[in-house]
Formats: sequence, structure tokens, C-alpha cells
Amino acid sequence: MTFLLNEQNPIVYIFIAQVTLFTFVTGQNPETEIRLRRDLFSKHNNHIRPVANISHPVEIFAELQLYALNSFDTINGILITQCSLELVWYDQFLFWNPTEYDNISMIYVSSEEIWRPIVIVCNAVVAQSIGREISYVVLHNDGRVVLWYQEILRTFCTIDAHGYPFDKQLCHILICVAIHKADHSVIKQLRYRKASFFKNYQWDVDMEGIGESEDNSGRSLTRAKILLSRRIKINTLAMMVPSGIFTVVSIFVFLLPAESGEKVSLSTTLFLSIIVYLVEIDKMTPKNSESMPLLTLYLLTLATLSGFNTIGTIIECRVYIMQERKSNKETRPVPNDEKVTVLTRKTKTDTEQAPSIWNCDSKVCGESIKINQTRILAEETQPEFDATDKYRRPRYQKLSRIFFGVSVTYIITSIIVICITSTFLTEY
Repeated sequence: MTFLLNEQNPIVYIFIAQVTLFTFVTGQNPETEIRLRRDLFSKHNNHIRPVANISHPVEIFAELQLYALNSFDTINGILITQCSLELVWYDQFLFWNPTEYDNISMIYVSSEEIWRPIVIVCNAVVAQSIGREISYVVLHNDGRVVLWYQEILRTFCTIDAHGYPFDKQLCHILICVAIHKADHSVIKQLRYRKASFFKNYQWDVDMEGIGESEDNSGRSLTRAKILLSRRIKINTLAMMVPSGIFTVVSIFVFLLPAESGEKVSLSTTLFLSIIVYLVEIDKMTPKNSESMPLLTLYLLTLATLSGFNTIGTIIECRVYIMQERKSNKETRPVPNDEKVTVLTRKTKTDTEQAPSIWNCDSKVCGESIKINQTRILAEETQPEFDATDKYRRPRYQKLSRIFFGVSVTYIITSIIVICITSTFLTEY
């Protein structure tokens, strides 16, 4: 036991306390375990694969348990989990009969004394070997060796942001044997599950199954599957509500009268708002996704619609201004000097046509002059746009209705196309 005490490791003292307690309760003599260790390791070579027939591979059975999902970076596709991995294999050179050693059926041995497989995480962000830092393993009397290891794993995950922000991600933790070929060391089976106390408030995690051995360029590989479903939270709703508001405002912008003078400014502001929102959403969507998120595709469609609405609004307001100018020219007010001339001519004409002041009595002549003045005043105060209102107003309003119909048709068609594309990509 001297080589154990030389290691400054608390596990050594825990091990000694366990042995002492076990001896006190069962009456086993520590000298028996010393004799067992001497018999096992006196001629043991830890560099040789522990198989009686060297043509047979060492079969490794693994169990992966998920304790916590620390973080999931969907933008860069990095999954950080806290897991424990248990490796079990049989050493055909290390076995004994418990009846010959006071019924000792298992012992703790230093991991440096026995042969260990080199198992790594294939899809780790940084090269990560499993169990190389473990100081002790459990050795059973039938030659079964158990290595238990807990570590924080940083693995790559292929992101599919097609349904973002209502997406589901399927990630894998790849466990493979390094250096040895599959005919020397093979991971026969991998059981994986999540711990009973596992909780996560951002993702629903489904992890349970059995992974079989696969070929990885002549080496053994197995994988654990983790299905992550994003939970709907307040930030998800805050992301979706502006999209619906932008859609409604983009369609109904043509219902604003052109006379208000705010139609073009509203369309331009709405277009710029959608572009800014699209840029912000793009920052939050995964960069290495296999397909474009439907939300991004929809916002691109909405930005196109808003740009079309802005152009249509400019055209509508231009038509309105041109008609306004044309109407003003047709009903241009008469200058004061022309009014005087016309009034003088009309007065003279009316005077000539009216009965002579010498040939009529004062009552008749006064009424004739009053009638002429009333008729002239009525002509001067006649509305300027009566002659053209019935032609001018319906023209730009009809143009506005056309743009409104085109906008509604465009957005409905875009939604149908996006839904069909989503269904097609989901199936294939």
C-alpha cells in the first residue's frame, strides 16, 4: 500500500477507511487483500490487451448519463453538457475465486496497474479523452473492470433552424475508440439516458436509448442521441408579434388617404423598421444551419412587400399631385385686373341691354342693376373644382385599391408557398 499512500489523493484515505470498516464488520483480514493483489499483479502486464485469444477484440460496454444541460449555443452549434460515462470490460487475466480470499469479490485498484481502452469524444470541440485522469477503477472477481468518469462535454451539434423559433434539434455525442482498430477494441453497446433529477427551463430534453457499434474508418464508434425541443417563452412571443403587426400595417397602408400627406413617410418608416428587425433576427438565428429559418424567409418576403408598397405609395401620391396641378390650372382664379375688365364689360353690356334710365322709372332700373350684380357675384364665388371632382378623385383612389388588392394577394400567396415549402422540407 506504500505506492498508494505516496499519492496525495483524498480517495486513498477514503479507500483505507472503507477497507478498515469492511474488515471490522466482516472479520476479513487486510493481509488477505494484500495477498490477492500480489497474486494478481505479480506477473501482470498492463500493456497487453486482456484477451486470452489475441485475435478476439476487447468488448466494451458503456453507459452515458446526462446530469445537466449547461448551455446550447445554437448560433455556433456547440452543446455543453455535464455527463457521466461508465465503461465496463472484462480482463481475462485478472480473476480469482472469492472463497480462497475470505470472500473478497471486488477491489479498488489503481488505473495505472491495468489495461485501459483509449476512449475519446469524437465530435468534441477540443480533443477530449475519457477516463485518463481517473486514479482508480473497480475490479470484480470475474475479471469485470468498471471505470466511472464524470466530465463536462463540449460537443458540436448540427443545427436545423428551419422551424426557428419553434425548432427541434437532434444532437449526438459520439464515443469512439482511438488508436485501436475495431478488431482489437470495440464498443459493443452504449446505453444513454438522462438523470431523474435533470431539469432545464429552456429546452425539453429527450434522451434515452441504446446505441450500437458503428464503423468509423476501421475504428469502433457509437453515439448517444439527444433530442432538444425549444420551449415557448415570453421572448419567443415577443419575437413573433412584431411580424404580425408589420404584415397588417404593410397591407393597410393604402387605406390612408393621399390628402393626409403622411402616406409616403409611413411606408418608408415601415420599410426601414422591417429591415432593422430582419437584421436583428438574423443575428439570433444559427449560422451553420442546413436550411434557412422560415421566420427569416417570411421577413424577407415582408420586406419585399413593404418595398413594393413604398413604390406604389409614391406612384399614387405622384398621380394625386399631377391631378391636383391639372385641376388648379383648369379652375385658375381670375386676376383682379381681369375681374375689373370683365365686370366693366358686363356692366356696360347689361346697361346697354337694360332700359334707359330716362325711359324707365327708378324702381324698375334699380331692380335690373341689382340682378346683374348678383349674377356677377355668383359667377365669381362659384366652386373651383366642381367641374373636375368627378374625374379627379376616383382615379387615384382606384389606383390605391389596386395596390391594396395586389398586396393582399402577394402576402397570402407568400404564406401558402412558405407553408408548402416547410411541409416539403420536413418530409424530405
